[in-house]
Amino acid sequence: MSMIGEYLRVTAAELDRAIQDPDWALDFVEEVQDAKEETEPAPAEARHLLFLSKI
Repeated sequence: MSMIGEYLRVTAAELDRAIQDPDWALDFVEEVQDAKEETEPAPAEARHLLFLSKI
């Protein structure tokens, strides 16, 4: 069995906006994922985190 997890680091303002406007949140997540595909930021700078784990 394995597990896949994805996280997105957001600011307090981005979290508030996401709660108020879920459509904006989905667009925002897609933009961050697309940007990650173009460049690989340093781990400390990364906003989108993906981990895979085997249990």
